[in-house]
Amino acid sequence: MREKRIRILMIAGLVAVVVFFLVKNGIERRTASFPDIGGTEDFRIEESVTKTTYFVYLSGAVLNPGVYEADPEERLFEVIDRSGGLSEDADTGMINLASRVKDGMHVHVPSFSDPGQASGKKVNVNTADADQLTTLPGIGKSKAEAIVKYRNEHGFFVSEEELIQVPGIGESVLENIREKITF
Repeated sequence: MREKRIRILMIAGLVAVVVFFLVKNGIERRTASFPDIGGTEDFRIEESVTKTTYFVYLSGAVLNPGVYEADPEERLFEVIDRSGGLSEDADTGMINLASRVKDGMHVHVPSFSDPGQASGKKVNVNTADADQLTTLPGIGKSKAEAIVKYRNEHGFFVSEEELIQVPGIGESVLENIREKITF
């Protein structure tokens, strides 16, 4: 009988040791499967991401016109700040300073002292709403809405020729508005 108790205690002890190791290893595996916030694995992932650089051309009423590098998530006002800022007579009501930059973007900041500013402003196709676009020759309500829709889906226009991609805008319409638009 004494041998039977010893065997039962040994088996129970062995089972307890096995259960202990299984539970311990199971908990460690579950813990290891959770992401390590701020750990080196996250850092290595960030290092492997390719960084994209955009180039933005600023002209007009900025202190230092030129081409500036920008990150894809950057806003126009941040690039303008890096350029030295706006001149005193900058007409910021004609541009959207909060818009995200686009690679190859040209932003002409108009000024209040530009000749002809009061009698025939150019329309910025990247910031104008549909009503402002209808002031252009040959652009009615449906074409204006098509321009806004295209711009919202594809981002800012980089060149005049890109406007031809908008449904309803062809070479003849572009020729009529070419001198009356800006980007």
